[in-house]
Amino acid sequence: MVTPDQQTRRHSTAWQRLEELIDRARGGIAQLSAAELQELGQLYRQTCTDLAIARRDYPDHLLTDHLNRLVARAHGVVYRYSLNQPQRIITFFRFTLPQTFRATWPMTLVAAVLLLLPAIAAFINISRSCARRRPYSRY
Repeated sequence: MVTPDQQTRRHSTAWQRLEELIDRARGGIAQLSAAELQELGQLYRQTCTDLAIARRDYPDHLLTDHLNRLVARAHGVVYRYSLNQPQRIITFFRFTLPQTFRATWPMTLVAAVLLLLPAIAAFINISRSCARRRPYSRY
């Protein structure tokens, strides 16, 4: 089993680098280059793994608390939503939805047929049934 001191010696450089990237990305991830974004993702995943090990092996140690705070900060940077909501909606309807539809149109067609065929059959069945019945009488 790895001790907290061994884990700190092994990964402290990566954790410091993750803190640097988090600090640089405070104004948004657009502050980072493509290589730094890649590195941020890798360091975030590795630190999450380190946190999981720390929680399992030494849950009450200060290192576990430090890693928990670091992962929480990184999570806020990695998964932060853009404040430009109208642009995101426009992008969804102009690009994302059409791309998704083009990629999935065969399954969408099958789903539509499976939905509409029973509805059409029920409509025809009810229409024929109503046509055969006599109109209501008073007695």
